[in-house]
Amino acid sequence: VVRLTPLVSIDFVVRNVAGEVLVGWRRNRPAQDCWFVPGGRIGKNERIGAAFERLAQAELGAAFRIADARFLGVYEHLYDDNFAGAPGFGTHYIVLAYALDAAAPLALPDAQHARYRWMSDAALRTDPDVHPNTRAYARSS
Repeated sequence: VVRLTPLVSIDFVVRNVAGEVLVGWRRNRPAQDCWFVPGGRIGKNERIGAAFERLAQAELGAAFRIADARFLGVYEHLYDDNFAGAPGFGTHYIVLAYALDAAAPLALPDAQHARYRWMSDAALRTDPDVHPNTRAYARSS
């Protein structure tokens, strides 16, 4: 499937009270060894709202509903590699990005990210270890 079709996913642009964005150091391909926002794929026959809730629990360790979020838009992420590291094909994502406010502490898991940090929009734009697809989520002002 990854070789032949785009995948549909959700990215969470989580901000704390200081306006900083939550990023994690990616363990897995694609975007391995970069700062990236949490998120994940929507499954076949999975409704967007159900995927949002499942991914929020898995990626943020907290219960969020899609009604808790603000839709930021549709993004396209293209990668030269794939989850398996197989040669000859990359990964194409169609991403639904949502903004969330983290008023309460999150129980962040370590399956996808080795560690986490909060970054200002300026740092998102300038830190060379932030993946370009995550840079797109920085506020311009």
